[in-house]
Amino acid sequence: MSVTEVAQILVKAGAESEFVEGMNIGAGIIAEDAGCVSVQVLQGVEEPRRFALLIDWNSIEEHETFRNSPRFADYRATISEFLDGPPSFSHFDLRIDLVAGSHSILRHS
Repeated sequence: MSVTEVAQILVKAGAESEFVEGMNIGAGIIAEDAGCVSVQVLQGVEEPRRFALLIDWNSIEEHETFRNSPRFADYRATISEFLDGPPSFSHFDLRIDLVAGSHSILRHS
């Protein structure tokens, strides 16, 4: 069953630009993994130090395989010096998309 991982990341004050540069490289490492479907990085408007990392995985098992691989360490090396504490992570398998007045429920399967 496919899942979406959501990571909430807080970056050290003044390190936002450097974090974005590192994350551009890090997100590419994640996206190259066979279990990854897509990667999206969002920066907070009200709190520019706050970022969200959304990753769609083929399965939670493939995500765990990535986390236990050397590629995960390579990804973390691109951003770790800019983090202000450990990120928080959650996984989701239900998705509701609203697009221009349409309504659909998409269940990852």
